[in-house]
Amino acid sequence: MRINAALLLFVYLPLTVSAATDSKASPHAVWDQRHKEGKQAYSAKNYSKSESLFLECFQLATSSVERGIAANDLGHALHNLNREREARVWFERALSIWREQPGYNDPAAHTAIGLADVLRSMGDYPGALKIQAEALAFQNISPETRAEILNAQADLVRETGSFELAFHLFSEALDTPGIPEQRRLDSLLGLGELSRHFGDHAKSVEYFQQAQELADQLHNGLLSAVAMRGLAQTYVEARTFARADPLYRRALSQLEAVRAPSQQIAITLACTGDLYRLEGKLALAEDAWSRTIAIEKSSLGENHPQVGLIMAQLAELYSSENRMELAETCARDSYRIMSSALGSNSAATGAALASVALVEARQQHLQDAAKHYETSLTIMRKANMANDTAMATILDRYAAVLKAMHRGREAKSAELEARNIQKNQNFLAGAAGTRH
Repeated sequence: MRINAALLLFVYLPLTVSAATDSKASPHAVWDQRHKEGKQAYSAKNYSKSESLFLECFQLATSSVERGIAANDLGHALHNLNREREARVWFERALSIWREQPGYNDPAAHTAIGLADVLRSMGDYPGALKIQAEALAFQNISPETRAEILNAQADLVRETGSFELAFHLFSEALDTPGIPEQRRLDSLLGLGELSRHFGDHAKSVEYFQQAQELADQLHNGLLSAVAMRGLAQTYVEARTFARADPLYRRALSQLEAVRAPSQQIAITLACTGDLYRLEGKLALAEDAWSRTIAIEKSSLGENHPQVGLIMAQLAELYSSENRMELAETCARDSYRIMSSALGSNSAATGAALASVALVEARQQHLQDAAKHYETSLTIMRKANMANDTAMATILDRYAAVLKAMHRGREAKSAELEARNIQKNQNFLAGAAGTRH
C-alpha cells in the first residue's frame, strides 16, 4: 500500500498586529519593523535570516501578543529549516501564550496546525492527530480556520490509511460556507487523491482539473504543480501512461522553478518512479526512487515512514531483478521503520510486512512468506483495511504462495476474498462519485 504523503506543505503567512503608537522610536515600532523584515525574509525563503529576526522579535516583545506572534513565526522558520525539535518548542510556547489570551482562539488554532505538522514530520502521528482535534474544538474560530484544520486533519488520517474518514473531512471542509478559494483548493486536491484511491478515475480527474484551474487563477505555481502531479497519478492508474509522463515532467520543472519545499519534489520523483516501474523502465525507476530517499532522509530523517514507504518499493523492484540481498535489506528496513514509527498494528506496518513476504516468496522461502503474509493480513484487518485495494493485492500474492505450497483450497479462499474486495471498491467508486 502506498501512503501518499502530504498533498502540500502549507506556507503560513505570519500574523501581524496593528501599531500601538505613532512613535517610530517606541518599543512596538522597533518590534514591528523587525517583524516585517522577518516576514520578508520568510517569503523569500531565507529561513535562516527570518529565524534570527523572529528570535529578535521575541526578545524585543513587550506584550503577550507580540511574544505569541514571534514564537509562532519562529516555529515556522525552524520547521522550514528541518529543525523540528526546536520548532516544536517554539510552537508549544506560542500555543501556551495564546491559551492565556481571551479571544485569541484563531491564532491558537493556526499555531496548533503548525505544531501538528512538526509532530507529523517527526513521525509522531498520534500526537499530531491529538493537537488537530484540540484545535478543532476551539470555540469561535473562523470558517477559514476551521476548514484549514479539517484539511490538515484529513491529510494526516489519509496518510495513516483512514481513507473513508479523510474523504469525509475533506468534503466537510469544502462544504464549509464562506471559506476563501485557497481552502477550497486544498480540499479539491485531497478529494482528487481519494477519488483516485477509490477507483473513481473520472471524478479524480474532475477534482484535479478544478484544482489546477483554481491554482492558476490564484497564481499559485506550487499548488498548480501539485494538481498536475495528481492528475498524472490518476492517468497512471487508468493505464494511460502517455498522458502521465509529460504532466510529471511539467510538475517537476514547475516545482523547481518556484523553489518548492524538498518534500514536494520528493513526492513527484516517487510518483515518476511508479510510472517508470509500470512501463518496465526499471533503471529509471530505481534512479527516481533513490533520489527520493536521499531527499526524504535529509528532510525528514532516516526513520520517517516516507523513507520506509520508498524502501518497500525498492524492495519489490530489486527482487524482480533478482537482486535479493538489496531487496531483503530494503524490505526489512521498511518494516522496521513502519512498525517503530506507526506501531505494530498499523496498516502501513502490515503493508511493509507484505513486502518482506514478497521478497521471501521470490527467494522461494515459501514457509516464511506464507507466515508473514498471514500476519500482514491479520494486521490489515485489525486496522480496518479489510476492504482496501492493498488488501486485495496482498491476498492475491498470498494465494500464489499457497498454490506453490499445494494448499489449493486456502488459495481459492484468498482469491475469492480479493475478488470481493475489488467488487466492493467498484461500488465505493460509484458512491464517491455522487458526493460532489
